[in-house]
Amino acid sequence: NMGSFQLYPILLFSLFPITALSYDERCHWNQYGITMPISRRDLVLSKYILGIAGALLISVFTLAVNLLFRYGNTDPGTLSCFILAVMSASMISLDLILPISLCFGTEKGRLFYLGTVILLCAAPAILDGVFNAGMGLPKDIGGISLSGLTTAVCAFALLSLLLTVFSITVSIRIFDKKELV
Repeated sequence: NMGSFQLYPILLFSLFPITALSYDERCHWNQYGITMPISRRDLVLSKYILGIAGALLISVFTLAVNLLFRYGNTDPGTLSCFILAVMSASMISLDLILPISLCFGTEKGRLFYLGTVILLCAAPAILDGVFNAGMGLPKDIGGISLSGLTTAVCAFALLSLLLTVFSITVSIRIFDKKELV
Protein backbone atom coordinates (compact mmCIF):
# COMPACT_ATOMS: atom_id res chain seq x y z
CA ASN A 1 0.00 0.00 0.00
CA MET A 2 2.66 2.42 -0.99
CA GLY A 3 1.21 5.82 -1.78
CA SER A 4 2.24 7.47 -5.01
CA PHE A 5 3.23 10.54 -3.03
CA GLN A 6 6.24 8.53 -1.81
CA LEU A 7 7.35 7.94 -5.40
CA TYR A 8 6.97 11.55 -6.53
CA PRO A 9 10.29 12.70 -4.97
CA ILE A 10 12.16 10.21 -7.18
CA LEU A 11 10.79 11.94 -10.29
CA LEU A 12 11.39 15.35 -8.75
CA PHE A 13 15.02 14.71 -7.86
CA SER A 14 15.80 13.45 -11.36
CA LEU A 15 14.75 16.86 -12.72
CA PHE A 16 17.30 18.84 -10.72
CA PRO A 17 19.58 19.00 -13.79
CA ILE A 18 16.93 20.99 -15.66
CA THR A 19 16.79 23.48 -12.82
CA ALA A 20 20.59 23.63 -12.79
CA LEU A 21 20.59 24.14 -16.57
CA SER A 22 18.06 26.94 -16.19
CA TYR A 23 20.30 28.71 -13.67
CA ASP A 24 23.30 28.10 -15.94
CA GLU A 25 21.47 29.83 -18.81
CA ARG A 26 20.44 32.81 -16.69
CA CYS A 27 23.91 33.29 -15.18
CA HIS A 28 25.78 32.55 -18.43
CA TRP A 29 27.72 29.79 -16.66
CA ASN A 30 28.45 27.90 -19.88
CA GLN A 31 30.42 30.80 -21.31
CA TYR A 32 32.44 30.96 -18.11
CA GLY A 33 32.68 27.18 -17.77
CA ILE A 34 34.31 26.66 -21.16
CA THR A 35 37.13 29.03 -20.15
CA MET A 36 37.93 26.66 -17.28
CA PRO A 37 39.75 23.36 -17.71
CA ILE A 38 36.36 21.67 -18.08
CA SER A 39 35.36 20.16 -21.39
CA ARG A 40 31.92 20.58 -22.92
CA ARG A 41 31.51 16.84 -22.47
CA ASP A 42 32.11 17.21 -18.72
CA LEU A 43 29.53 20.01 -18.49
CA VAL A 44 26.92 17.74 -20.08
CA LEU A 45 27.89 14.68 -18.05
CA SER A 46 27.62 16.70 -14.83
CA LYS A 47 23.91 17.23 -15.53
CA TYR A 48 23.32 13.51 -16.03
CA ILE A 49 25.34 12.64 -12.93
CA LEU A 50 23.30 15.13 -10.90
CA GLY A 51 20.02 13.60 -12.11
CA ILE A 52 21.06 9.98 -11.67
CA ALA A 53 22.64 10.59 -8.26
CA GLY A 54 19.59 12.52 -7.03
CA ALA A 55 17.11 9.89 -8.21
CA LEU A 56 19.25 7.03 -6.89
CA LEU A 57 19.74 8.68 -3.50
CA ILE A 58 16.05 9.36 -2.98
CA SER A 59 15.15 5.85 -4.29
CA VAL A 60 17.38 4.23 -1.68
CA PHE A 61 15.96 6.53 0.98
CA THR A 62 12.36 5.72 -0.06
CA LEU A 63 13.08 1.99 -0.04
CA ALA A 64 14.75 2.17 3.38
CA VAL A 65 11.93 4.20 4.94
CA ASN A 66 9.27 1.86 3.57
CA LEU A 67 11.10 -1.24 4.72
CA LEU A 68 11.70 0.20 8.20
CA PHE A 69 8.28 1.63 8.90
CA ARG A 70 5.90 -0.44 6.76
CA TYR A 71 7.59 -3.81 6.44
CA GLY A 72 4.52 -5.74 7.58
CA ASN A 73 2.23 -4.10 5.01
CA THR A 74 4.53 -3.94 1.99
CA ASP A 75 6.11 -6.84 0.14
CA PRO A 76 9.82 -5.94 -0.34
CA GLY A 77 9.85 -7.47 -3.84
CA THR A 78 6.84 -5.49 -5.00
CA LEU A 79 8.21 -2.36 -3.39
CA SER A 80 11.55 -2.83 -5.17
CA CYS A 81 9.75 -3.33 -8.50
CA PHE A 82 7.77 -0.12 -8.09
CA ILE A 83 10.82 1.89 -7.08
CA LEU A 84 12.82 0.48 -10.02
CA ALA A 85 9.96 1.35 -12.37
CA VAL A 86 9.72 4.92 -11.07
CA MET A 87 13.53 5.27 -11.12
CA SER A 88 13.52 4.08 -14.75
CA ALA A 89 10.69 6.47 -15.62
CA SER A 90 12.55 9.36 -14.02
CA MET A 91 15.68 8.52 -16.02
CA ILE A 92 13.67 8.32 -19.25
CA SER A 93 12.13 11.71 -18.54
CA LEU A 94 15.61 13.14 -17.94
CA ASP A 95 16.91 11.43 -21.08
CA LEU A 96 14.20 13.02 -23.19
CA ILE A 97 14.11 16.49 -21.68
CA LEU A 98 17.84 17.21 -21.29
CA PRO A 99 18.81 17.06 -25.00
CA ILE A 100 15.73 19.15 -25.88
CA SER A 101 16.60 21.69 -23.19
CA LEU A 102 20.21 21.88 -24.37
CA CYS A 103 19.08 22.43 -27.95
CA PHE A 104 16.04 24.70 -27.58
CA GLY A 105 16.34 26.12 -24.05
CA THR A 106 14.91 25.15 -20.71
CA GLU A 107 11.50 26.78 -21.16
CA LYS A 108 10.69 24.76 -24.28
CA GLY A 109 12.18 21.72 -22.57
CA ARG A 110 9.73 22.09 -19.69
CA LEU A 111 6.80 22.15 -22.10
CA PHE A 112 8.12 18.98 -23.68
CA TYR A 113 8.33 17.47 -20.19
CA LEU A 114 4.57 17.72 -19.76
CA GLY A 115 4.05 15.44 -22.73
CA THR A 116 6.76 13.09 -21.50
CA VAL A 117 5.08 12.67 -18.12
CA ILE A 118 1.82 11.65 -19.76
CA LEU A 119 3.58 8.97 -21.81
CA LEU A 120 5.57 7.69 -18.83
CA CYS A 121 2.46 7.34 -16.71
CA ALA A 122 0.98 5.04 -19.34
CA ALA A 123 4.16 3.04 -20.10
CA PRO A 124 4.16 0.59 -17.15
CA ALA A 125 0.53 -0.40 -17.82
CA ILE A 126 1.23 -0.87 -21.53
CA LEU A 127 4.36 -2.95 -20.87
CA ASP A 128 2.55 -5.08 -18.30
CA GLY A 129 -0.23 -5.70 -20.81
CA VAL A 130 2.27 -6.73 -23.50
CA PHE A 131 4.14 -9.15 -21.25
CA ASN A 132 0.96 -10.66 -19.78
CA ALA A 133 -0.69 -11.10 -23.19
CA GLY A 134 1.50 -14.12 -24.01
CA MET A 135 3.04 -12.62 -27.11
CA GLY A 136 5.83 -15.19 -27.15
CA LEU A 137 8.17 -13.09 -25.04
CA PRO A 138 10.40 -15.02 -22.61
CA LYS A 139 9.20 -15.47 -19.02
CA ASP A 140 12.41 -17.19 -17.93
CA ILE A 141 15.76 -15.43 -17.82
CA GLY A 142 18.79 -17.45 -16.76
CA GLY A 143 16.66 -20.11 -15.05
CA ILE A 144 14.85 -17.53 -12.90
CA SER A 145 11.11 -17.44 -13.47
CA LEU A 146 9.78 -13.92 -13.61
CA SER A 147 6.22 -12.68 -13.20
CA GLY A 148 4.67 -10.42 -15.81
CA LEU A 149 5.16 -7.32 -13.66
CA THR A 150 8.78 -8.12 -12.87
CA THR A 151 9.52 -8.83 -16.53
CA ALA A 152 7.89 -5.57 -17.57
CA VAL A 153 9.83 -3.59 -14.97
CA CYS A 154 13.12 -5.21 -15.99
CA ALA A 155 12.42 -4.45 -19.66
CA PHE A 156 11.52 -0.88 -18.72
CA ALA A 157 14.78 -0.54 -16.73
CA LEU A 158 16.80 -1.90 -19.67
CA LEU A 159 15.06 0.53 -22.02
CA SER A 160 15.89 3.32 -19.59
CA LEU A 161 19.57 2.36 -19.49
CA LEU A 162 19.84 2.16 -23.29
CA LEU A 163 18.04 5.47 -23.69
CA THR A 164 20.39 7.09 -21.15
CA VAL A 165 23.46 6.03 -23.12
CA PHE A 166 21.90 7.32 -26.35
CA SER A 167 20.75 10.56 -24.71
CA ILE A 168 24.19 11.30 -23.30
CA THR A 169 25.72 10.85 -26.75
CA VAL A 170 23.13 13.12 -28.37
CA SER A 171 23.43 15.76 -25.64
CA ILE A 172 27.20 15.90 -25.96
CA ARG A 173 26.90 16.36 -29.74
CA ILE A 174 24.29 19.10 -29.31
CA PHE A 175 26.37 20.94 -26.73
CA ASP A 176 29.56 20.60 -28.80
CA LYS A 177 27.85 22.35 -31.71
CA LYS A 178 26.14 24.98 -29.57
CA GLU A 179 27.47 28.53 -29.89
CA LEU A 180 28.17 29.94 -26.42
CA VAL A 181 28.64 33.64 -27.08
